[in-house]
Amino acid sequence: MRISAIFNSLLLVSGSYAWKWAKKGKASVTRYGSMGILSCNCKISAMEVGPACAINENAYGGYDGLGSGVACGMCYKLTPYGTSETDQWPKSEADLPGPMVFKVTDICPYNANPKWCPSQESAPKNSVGMEYHFDINVDSWQPETLIKWFGNGSLGTMNVEFELVSCEEWLGWSKKGKFEGLGDNPWWGCCPANPSVEQDTICGYPAENKPPAPQETDRIKPTDFPFVGASSSNDVQVTTSSSVKPTSSSCWSLPDYPCCSTCDVVYTDDHNWGVENGEWCGIDDEACGTNSSASECPVTAIGYPCCQNTCEEVYTDEYRWGVENDDWCGLKDSC
Repeated sequence: MRISAIFNSLLLVSGSYAWKWAKKGKASVTRYGSMGILSCNCKISAMEVGPACAINENAYGGYDGLGSGVACGMCYKLTPYGTSETDQWPKSEADLPGPMVFKVTDICPYNANPKWCPSQESAPKNSVGMEYHFDINVDSWQPETLIKWFGNGSLGTMNVEFELVSCEEWLGWSKKGKFEGLGDNPWWGCCPANPSVEQDTICGYPAENKPPAPQETDRIKPTDFPFVGASSSNDVQVTTSSSVKPTSSSCWSLPDYPCCSTCDVVYTDDHNWGVENGEWCGIDDEACGTNSSASECPVTAIGYPCCQNTCEEVYTDEYRWGVENDDWCGLKDSC
């Protein structure tokens, strides 16, 4: 059994805009090519020594055209499990390329690529229903190897499970001196070696979406990015809770996932989920009295919680959205 969407991420609300940091989850992937001055302003040699990528602007933590963002220098392990192009691939696990670690050196902007690059401000999910997107720079490192990673060039897109990792797992790590420091733009940029571990080196984000691109000293450093190995409020976010203790010896999630011993709902798709001892568990709906609320709150059908304590409308597309506990939630029909 596979949970349809699990996003271990943190939403930081800043004014009307909200960054959604990427730590672990599922994402779509496309490919592009560029070896010029990119948004993070990393040295070109940083892209020659290891695989590089762009990440969608909301997880990038910066605005298009305003230079570096919080994700610059971060390393993500991408593990393919399929493609959005056809449900006929992969025909077997043998067809799947292996996992690969990429270093973020660029932004995938919503305005230039609205189909693939979601933005919480404009479109929380892209055209294939993903909140996160990686764009692989196939001109970086060994282009022929990266093209092979895309089914010998036959695939334009993939779906992956991603995880923030130490850049010591990146293929370019052994040539650290090649990528430390900035590229040719003397005014802005941020490309640290291993910011997900060396937390004091993390890049900042612009205070407002207005040119010119600010220097790093004038950017805002996030205080709650979900670093590797760090405990943060995004590891478990409780959206609904109850003091009821389940007494049933079995529930819908067995045998794939254990039944929760409490009624704290962390995530909802077609069932309610909790987290105990760092692992997912199923909420016993009968014992907890926590049935699906899709009829009252339509966003639960696409994996978002229903707002419990607010009717303030923050954003509207085909759904009405609010924010609670620094995360998006859907407004009830009664609001």
